[in-house]
Amino acid sequence: MKLLILTRFPPEYEPQRLAQSAKYKGIKPEIINYQDIEFSKSKLFLPQGLELEDFDFVIPRSAAHRHKKSFLREKMALIKALPRRTRCLNKEAYLSWPKLGKIRQAEVLKENNLPTIPTLDKPIFPAILKAEFGSHSKRVIRVENQPQIEQAKKSYSGNWFYQPLIKTPVYWRVIVLGNQSLGIMERKTNERFVNSEEGKGPEVDQNEIESLALKATKVFKVEFAGVDLLADKKRLMVIEVNRSPQFRVYDKLCKVNVADKIVNYLTSTSN
Repeated sequence: MKLLILTRFPPEYEPQRLAQSAKYKGIKPEIINYQDIEFSKSKLFLPQGLELEDFDFVIPRSAAHRHKKSFLREKMALIKALPRRTRCLNKEAYLSWPKLGKIRQAEVLKENNLPTIPTLDKPIFPAILKAEFGSHSKRVIRVENQPQIEQAKKSYSGNWFYQPLIKTPVYWRVIVLGNQSLGIMERKTNERFVNSEEGKGPEVDQNEIESLALKATKVFKVEFAGVDLLADKKRLMVIEVNRSPQFRVYDKLCKVNVADKIVNYLTSTSN
């Protein structure tokens, strides 16, 4: 059996751990950078003479890069070209939403009556300014006035939107796999958003956190995702559903081996 891991960052912890876990399971892994896939006249060519038919399992991680062009077209063409027998993680989610930005996520969550941070027509300072696409909070900015907004928007030409600042010192990450929570990781809110004097952490039941995370993944038809949540004094809300979450810190803090669980999940749910 063979596993194809698609990524823009082959040396990162996640693809390397997935490859290692596959080897332990007796599965031969191949890590391929999206940029090494040739796409010509609607036909895909994998590097090193590999063929899609060679693979029993595929894990397509993000095709985006923080500083370079996206290879979303190649990613989606590959997913659509997979043989029927090949087990592809999150295939239905990617086919339903090839490109799932923060604005669209907020709309879909609202349409499905799930609590999420509201979107504002105009900022009420202090506010949070978010770019539709971005990772690692690079385009999530606390703004205090209009000049700060104008300065921030120079860094990205895409769509931006406003959300109210939720003054809480913590948020939670839940990794969901196969409609089950692998655990809750509590994280400290970065001080560039909320300082220690501005908010007091709300008391939220862990079952409530996991329940909302599971509901959010069902909405987006994802098998595997990292769901970020926070709470104000009134309610718990979904921040974002990430279909290619990093899990190095999560492994350590939650004492779980996410890569092993993903490989076991794929092999146990394949045809």
